[in-house]
Amino acid sequence: MVGGIVTDVIELPDLFEVSVVGTGSESMDRAYIYVARKDIRPEVGDPIWWQSNVAMITKNGVEYRTEKVGHSVGLKRGGQ
Repeated sequence: MVGGIVTDVIELPDLFEVSVVGTGSESMDRAYIYVARKDIRPEVGDPIWWQSNVAMITKNGVEYRTEKVGHSVGLKRGGQ
């Protein structure tokens, strides 16, 4: 899974911890990633995808680029 819909955001001193649920055939998959605290704040319901050290957050049809920090952590099939 490399993207989905934001389900939770935890604000840390320099980062946001973003929980994501997949869409389509990955709708049972969950993951979380860390993104840098920049000009854009991810919110519940925002579409997000990531690759390498970049995360793209969509708000009102516009994609915003931010830095992904570290690796994503995935939980397949609802954590099972």
